[in-house]
Amino acid sequence: MKPFIFSALVVISFPLMAQWTPNTALNTLAANVNTDDMMTAATNDGRTYIAFWAPVSGPTYYEMRLQLLDTSGTPQFGPNGMIVDNSIGMSTSTVTWDLKVDNTNNAYIGITGTGGNGDARVHKVSPSGTKQWGTNGITIGQGYSVRLLPLNSGELIVAYLPGSHAVIKKYSATGTSMWTTPITVTPVVSTHQSWPGEFIEMSNNKFMFVFHNKAGFSPSALPYAHCYSTAGTAVWTAPVPLSSGTYTYAFNRYDFIQRGDTAYFGYGGAQGSNLQSFIQRINPNGTLPWGANGVDFGTQNTLYERSMRLARGDDSKYLWAIAEMTTTSQGNMGESVQKLHAHTGARLLGTNGQVVYTIGTSDISHRGHLQVWDDHPVFLVSDGNSNGVFPKDLLLVELDTLGNFLNTPAEIDFATNSTGTKSRIDLLPIHNGMVIGAWVEDRTGNGRPYAQRVDINPCLAPTLAFQWLTSNTTLTLSNSSLNADSIYWDFGDGSGVADTSSSVQHIFSAPGTYTICGVAYNACSTDSLCATITVCDALSAAFSTASFLDSAYFSLNSAVDSVYWDFGDGQTLSTTDSTASHVYASNGSYSVSCVAYNACAVDSAQSQVVISGIGVPETDLGTIQLLQVGDRIELTSSIAPLLNVQMWTADGRMIWSSKPSSSNVSWSSQSIPAGIYVIRAETTLGQLFVERLQVQ
Repeated sequence: MKPFIFSALVVISFPLMAQWTPNTALNTLAANVNTDDMMTAATNDGRTYIAFWAPVSGPTYYEMRLQLLDTSGTPQFGPNGMIVDNSIGMSTSTVTWDLKVDNTNNAYIGITGTGGNGDARVHKVSPSGTKQWGTNGITIGQGYSVRLLPLNSGELIVAYLPGSHAVIKKYSATGTSMWTTPITVTPVVSTHQSWPGEFIEMSNNKFMFVFHNKAGFSPSALPYAHCYSTAGTAVWTAPVPLSSGTYTYAFNRYDFIQRGDTAYFGYGGAQGSNLQSFIQRINPNGTLPWGANGVDFGTQNTLYERSMRLARGDDSKYLWAIAEMTTTSQGNMGESVQKLHAHTGARLLGTNGQVVYTIGTSDISHRGHLQVWDDHPVFLVSDGNSNGVFPKDLLLVELDTLGNFLNTPAEIDFATNSTGTKSRIDLLPIHNGMVIGAWVEDRTGNGRPYAQRVDINPCLAPTLAFQWLTSNTTLTLSNSSLNADSIYWDFGDGSGVADTSSSVQHIFSAPGTYTICGVAYNACSTDSLCATITVCDALSAAFSTASFLDSAYFSLNSAVDSVYWDFGDGQTLSTTDSTASHVYASNGSYSVSCVAYNACAVDSAQSQVVISGIGVPETDLGTIQLLQVGDRIELTSSIAPLLNVQMWTADGRMIWSSKPSSSNVSWSSQSIPAGIYVIRAETTLGQLFVERLQVQ
């Protein structure tokens, strides 16, 4: 089963102002106020507008309210939403109205007052809650069935029904009327009525409008389309009928979608008593390449196809449709899905679509709009027929590209309160894999607006990947992991850190070889990766020099694992000691080079050493005698007292000295490491004694 992620519930100080909750029996309460009719619309950045009629006592009867849920599900307009209109004049009923959002996320609400003279108003509300067209909005006239089309330019096209023919007007971004003469939508038969339907915006300052050609008192009508310029003139010579005999219902809303300037109208209606659904393609020039009725959802005529919804994914060449299926007795319900090629109209799931839920006593069928995500149809179903009385769960369904259930189990809990009856159910366009639905639910005797969000992004397993670089005892990890919600790094020295950043740094307290490991986590699974690294102290090949007679002594300034010496006279030495000495054959200046190594790096250095003591006469051994007897070193002068005696290491460090003023001096060698040393002495007569001594 593919995991699904619900946003966590966060309780804050204001009652009822909760964020998205994973508890589908609780859901997110959008407003704590009585609610009758409701509509919802999405912004382009994942926020959710919910507009609703809130019943109040007379003489107001109804208030139009608006709520905005941010991406975390937090209400932005207070616990009860903001009042958009409470002065239009309402009776105890409402009529059809509209809610749309423009490309800068302003909400437009078009309503009609049912208790006065039938004023039709439009309000424009910004995401911050500012009523941009004043307290009462703008009055477009008296009439019903307000329909809205926010243009990309910031202007607004409005249609409404003031009498028997739909009227279209245009308003500026500030709410000023822009056409001297509105468009009156005249049906082909002048005695018929034209009821407002749906809009789409086209390129080159045009828009397409679907209206319902209604012959009499019955709500049955035939759908027509017409194209107009945003200057208010007709582009096509006449309206184009979208059906030759399937009658729509003028009060209903139908899906009208587009792919560029090509439009697709999904409609269902009656052919006599036979209820069937169709998808009509309308070219930008008004031609109908799929025929007079479009493409039938299914070619069968033994079952009814009701409440069809139509959708397509962004940049997709396919259309998806779902329909509630019933027998001709309309006793029980089921659900089917169809996929069409957007150019040819070819039915890709067979001539009758694919059954999602069989017709039966379970009565499972869709509620609200169909949405498409990654070419997967996504929709809500009611787990049974509520009839507006019985509590039934709302479940989310996602199908794969072949129309089969994508998940196991097939449904995802969405709204599962056991006592609430749900109505006005809708599903919003999916933003970044986040599915949001909204509905009115009566849990305590009064309806309230609720919403729920589910993440349907495929949960991809994390992949841990990193590279490393060391500098002395500092480790830098370059993290290139994928799909990780969190990563824990264990540095192998008893320390670790949780960090998902692209660069992670750690300083070891001591040089050595360490095994570093990372573990990546997300809701699906984990992934781990280890590597063995070596870190070292700073390496330097710099060295000090000292010379004496024919010998030179060298000492490195830092610890190394190994060193290679070139003494400049053709002689070399490889050693692991940090000190070295060399005896030269002749006086001169020599360029000595050193290459130092450790487990992490290589360094080199050069220095000059001068040898000038070769050929200097040695002291008469009969005059001053140097002896090593047991653990004692003795120096004896036979001609004059010793004035100053010193003992030096081979690399030029004095480790012992004495001024005895006697002809004999001795000292212990017990604490002196074995090696070669230089003894220097001076007598009271100014005689100088210099000799090497091997301490065992």
